Amino acid sequence: MSTDQTKRKELSRRWIEAFNARNLSQLDELADEMNDKDCILHDPSFPYVGRGPAAAKELAHQVVKENSHIHITMEEFFGEGDKTATRLTVRTTSASTGKTTSVPVLAIDHWAGNKVVEEWELGGPPEEQH
Repeated sequence: MSTDQTKRKELSRRWIEAFNARNLSQLDELADEMNDKDCILHDPSFPYVGRGPAAAKELAHQVVKENSHIHITMEEFFGEGDKTATRLTVRTTSASTGKTTSVPVLAIDHWAGNKVVEEWELGGPPEEQH
């Protein structure tokens, strides 16, 4: 894995760890560190959250607020050139219903150096856990 891809994987891993810890201040810092000022997120679950680090922060705060428990597992990470793909499993417990679900997610990122300039994210059907 190239040096750029190694750094990108490390940034992605730190983002996931901050989610798992529900650490909003760390998520905010990482949003600034790893997102370009005009970064665009394409995700049908969040049709329009804005652009740049502010949008990443808004999304992170929303997810943490809505879920009393979050655990994200990075199943695979690979990339070539200025693109990476990350396959994740996202397990959450809804703060309002108490239901635990597991969702497979695929994120494809376009990077400029070590900043995400565009992300395409798609989650599979949620599976309720018992």
